[in-house]
Amino acid sequence: MDEEAPEVVGMVPEPGSTNIDRGQPIIFRFSESMDHRSTEHALFFTPDIGSTLRIEWRGRELRLIPRQPYRENTTIVVTLGADATDMRRNRLGQSVTLAFSTGPILDNSSVSGAVLEEGRFAAGAWIWIYSLGAEPGQEAGADPSLVSAPEPVYPLFITQADDTGCFEQTHMARGIYRVFAFRDVDGNRRYDLDTDPLAVPPTDISFVAEDDRSTGLILNLAMRDTTGPFIRSASAPNNNYLHVRFSEPPAPAGLPQISVESYEPTGEAPAQARITGGYIPLQAPTTLVARVEGLEPGSRYRVRLLEARDGLGNPGRAASRPITFTVPAQADTAQPRIMAITPSDSSRSLNRDTRLRLTFSTEIDTSGLPPWMLVGPDTIGLARDWLDPLTVELIPLDPVVPDAFYRLTIAARSLQSWTGLNGPAEEHHMAWRGIRPAGRGTLRFQIEGVPLPSHGRYRVIIEGVGGGTAPRTELELSAPGELITPELPVGPYWIRGFADVDGDGALDVGRLHPFRPAEAVGAISDTLYVINTFESVYEVPLILGAYRRNAPAAACADIRLAALAFEECPQRSAAATSPGIPLNRLAIRHQRCPRYRRFLR
Repeated sequence: MDEEAPEVVGMVPEPGSTNIDRGQPIIFRFSESMDHRSTEHALFFTPDIGSTLRIEWRGRELRLIPRQPYRENTTIVVTLGADATDMRRNRLGQSVTLAFSTGPILDNSSVSGAVLEEGRFAAGAWIWIYSLGAEPGQEAGADPSLVSAPEPVYPLFITQADDTGCFEQTHMARGIYRVFAFRDVDGNRRYDLDTDPLAVPPTDISFVAEDDRSTGLILNLAMRDTTGPFIRSASAPNNNYLHVRFSEPPAPAGLPQISVESYEPTGEAPAQARITGGYIPLQAPTTLVARVEGLEPGSRYRVRLLEARDGLGNPGRAASRPITFTVPAQADTAQPRIMAITPSDSSRSLNRDTRLRLTFSTEIDTSGLPPWMLVGPDTIGLARDWLDPLTVELIPLDPVVPDAFYRLTIAARSLQSWTGLNGPAEEHHMAWRGIRPAGRGTLRFQIEGVPLPSHGRYRVIIEGVGGGTAPRTELELSAPGELITPELPVGPYWIRGFADVDGDGALDVGRLHPFRPAEAVGAISDTLYVINTFESVYEVPLILGAYRRNAPAAACADIRLAALAFEECPQRSAAATSPGIPLNRLAIRHQRCPRYRRFLR
């Protein structure tokens, strides 16, 4: 069965030719017979001369014959997209560009980069490039904001990312351009707001010379949401708490602002309740749990949304009807207890990388809690990482003895809820059996990024491949440079990150209307390996910049792994181990690595 991708084995005119006859046919020769429909649909022209060409097939040869002469002194770019297939539906796999000029000068600037979706490289995404003009006498092209119009205005250049997620558009004239990418879910070769993920660029591309080259442009695909959150419902489990449910998760930076007032048809001025705190539960991201003072049992209240935004920055909107709730007559009598334990009690799962998760029955006041300790052959302290007021993760501060049992005892009376209620007079007993710890090592690589304001941060995400036991590690840096990670369990890792320009901790994917550039993202496309007792030094950087002008290497070469070195690990203090801040509070150990060096090409 034929599973080999077809290839373009010849083109006429010769790519890069100048002073071409204005009636010259354009010819593509293929390595095998092609599917005519998919190949013709994968053709794009700059300038748009497609309607002036007559299509002929002669076996494996596609001929495009002009019905009228090409324009004088014009660079013509013909792109054959990666979706062209042979007769057995094998894709071409990468776009092919044929450029020539009817005059003595060939436009020769280019832009290249890669397309990401959810941190992975996205194959086959469409690249639409609009001209914004800016050269004397040069007209701007179609309005890029119309990319999502019911009748879309097509751009000056169209190409596709190849099967590795990389793209390149060559033979562009001087000027300013805006580059979008989208994944064509339904295959109609246009962007559909409701179904297609779209990438808004982090910046516009500028060419000031005839042969400028812009590399490393990373486009991050995301679904576009043009409506903000609104309140769907509200309920009060007692006179201390209010649960407000939204149409979508509010933005992680900053809680939604609400007001609560009495709602009685008496004509009197409504009484205001006071919001004293709140949070978004880890397991219910569309719900705001608010702590409220002044709610009268048996009374009815109305909730109004004052301010909220979703993750894309869309402002909140008022509900179409009044959102009301009635306060139950009973007071809050819920005493705090431990409701769930992960890993399960008595399991053989404990080492220094284990994060013991406890889930409580009600919100816990985290101030004034006594230390919690694992007791076994030795006593091990536990760091507490509160994910929300209901959930805490406990991280052992020292290694555990393999096969030994360690017990954790928490007195319920030491737990206090937000409303001041203590737990019952009982103790929670938990135990886990120790396992041998995984080997550990560190990664070292460079961070390159765009300049940021003083409150901006470069955020780096290190995640184990395949969803193993390796914890997700998030680091933040205030300036680009060398990054040495905390010690990590042995295994493969993905490295990605973004330039957090506004410093809110969340990735801004930009807007179309009005245009707002996305925050620059980046990823190292290959897997990075942590080797036991080694510091793995990667020579390829994590680039969190908009793009690089006239860099010596093409964009896809920039993001591919060049070499891996293993070098001696010196003793370091915790502060020197990483210029970033380990947000998951890993306990950092220090050991010497044997001296050994090799390169993988």
